[in-house]
Amino acid sequence: MANGNPLKKLHLRRGAGRVAQRPLDKQGAGSRILDVEAHVHEDEITRLATFGKDRPDGAGGVERGLDAKEIDIYMAANRTRAGDAARWYYPILMKGEWPVLLRIMGKGEGNDRYLSVAEVKALFVERRFPARIVARLPKL
Repeated sequence: MANGNPLKKLHLRRGAGRVAQRPLDKQGAGSRILDVEAHVHEDEITRLATFGKDRPDGAGGVERGLDAKEIDIYMAANRTRAGDAARWYYPILMKGEWPVLLRIMGKGEGNDRYLSVAEVKALFVERRFPARIVARLPKL
């Protein structure tokens, strides 16, 4: 059908690109930092921070962050919080989220590698990567 199809336009206006009510929607078993309308819930970032601990930031200070084990505990708590809505494949989906952020945005090396809660907040609230990550991106 042509691009001017009114049914296609209606379908797009109703949010065909949204994740809600689709296979990738974890129905509340995820972090809940972003809702289905992409609104940020900062209280959920605060909850994320409770799963981490203070770590040396490399500049002489400390910052709150989560290592791989703490991220696993956080993801398990999210599944538990979802109760009966949780499905068997949610852990598979989750492995493509927080652990990937840890690999890309993490600070430190080896077992000391952690995901900075402040940088997670900047990613969701300000929609920006840390400058050290942007510097690694190829120039266009």
